[in-house]
Amino acid sequence: MLRRSQALVFLLAIVFLVPCSAPAQSQGQGGYWDRGHWIGYMPPHLKQAQKAQQAEKAKQTQRTQEARKADKTPSKQAEPTKASALKQTRYAGSVRPGGKRTRVAMVHGHRGMAGTPQALAGPVAPDEPMVNPSAMAAPGSGEPCNCGGPDCGEPCDGGGPCGYGFAGVCRPRWFWIRADYLGWWASGMETPPLVVGTRTGGEGTSILFGGEDVSNDARSGGRFGLGMWLDPCHLRGIDVTYLTLGRETTKFAASGSDYTLVARPYFDISAGQEATYAIDNGDTYDGWVSVAAKSRFQGVELLYRRATKRCVSNVDFLIGWRWLELKDRLLIESERAYTDTLPMATNLSDLFDTKNSFNGVELGVEWRRPIAALWTFEMLGKVALGNTNSVVRIDGRTIVDGQQPAAGGLLTQDSNIGTHTRNSFATVTELGVALRRRFTCNLEATFGYMFVYWSDVLRAGDQVDLDVDLQQTTGRPTVPMDSTDFWAQGLHFGLEYAF
Repeated sequence: MLRRSQALVFLLAIVFLVPCSAPAQSQGQGGYWDRGHWIGYMPPHLKQAQKAQQAEKAKQTQRTQEARKADKTPSKQAEPTKASALKQTRYAGSVRPGGKRTRVAMVHGHRGMAGTPQALAGPVAPDEPMVNPSAMAAPGSGEPCNCGGPDCGEPCDGGGPCGYGFAGVCRPRWFWIRADYLGWWASGMETPPLVVGTRTGGEGTSILFGGEDVSNDARSGGRFGLGMWLDPCHLRGIDVTYLTLGRETTKFAASGSDYTLVARPYFDISAGQEATYAIDNGDTYDGWVSVAAKSRFQGVELLYRRATKRCVSNVDFLIGWRWLELKDRLLIESERAYTDTLPMATNLSDLFDTKNSFNGVELGVEWRRPIAALWTFEMLGKVALGNTNSVVRIDGRTIVDGQQPAAGGLLTQDSNIGTHTRNSFATVTELGVALRRRFTCNLEATFGYMFVYWSDVLRAGDQVDLDVDLQQTTGRPTVPMDSTDFWAQGLHFGLEYAF
């Protein structure tokens, strides 16, 4: 029976002790704050600051003892009790008019880093000026830096002060600028079959261009931002960001040198059947055709930032305005000449151009949490609600033997040529994750992933109508005004500098 009781006690000890030691071991060598105590590896700059505080405390104790010897009488004011010492510790710093002392600032560092908790100084002698214990020297600078203003923070859950990383020894920064390189992919523009043909030595006619998405390859871009804090506690700020993706261009060209047949397909309304406009057939016609598809995406954000939590985890609420723009361009050009009977050339050109502009109110939340002494993990979510203004411009021309151009090509006729607009309600959603690495008090690097979704846009390829009435008696072709969604996603790497 005794052995069984001992085994039960041993088992309970393992159950309670092992989980308690695991969290501390899981932090690695970076070190972290837990309820006002540093656990694990302490960076050299924090050790140096701690030694300076201990030396200052020793000097204050020595001055207090000398004051006692000079008076030869015990002084209650020079010999504070534990309660008064604790009160001095919590209310060290500036003194308001009328003798009321302000609460010591819980230091907040640059955006994304809370203030590092510092060991507060000991009892303050009555004849000495009050000293803010957070005023310490920045690493390598040799000059003091005040890391916070009055009433800039509250204790974390559990009673420990807020903080992590460099922030406790860095001066607060009021402005920041950043630049990111973007390696993104975007949804392509779908087009109907625009060119068909037969390769030399091949059999059967196939689609040479169209019938699938174009302009969907990877592209480079940039994101540039600047911001500023509106208060010394870094609780309210303004953030402006500009994002752009490089122009994506897809080109195609075909002629009789590579194909025995090159033609442009369409559906003949008057005949009620599919037809082709021959460009080069190796016998009657000799010519070429080219297609160019272009796409560009950019946007601007103006956000107000309001901190809702400043502790080990930081949470900022975002509200503001967002503007996005998506432009597409689809140009089809062809030229054919008769080889035998009529020595004349006919040049056709069809242009489809769309421009989508979004304006709306945006709401978002940004969450940050340190995962090591110099590393921070970030998550971002934003939703914008507003209006998308879409403009479709269609134009075409026909030139015969260098004469004056006539309006309309093959797929562009009087029935669809012109400018057409549409307004619709749309939403824009943005999600992102990132890792932030701090190198100095001013410089940080970020690496992450971002996804942007736009719910309602008009693409140029969707506005092409292959139903053509060359006699213009049925009002075809038309402008479909077909809408779709747009997304862009990819990786970003950048630098952020605060000053």
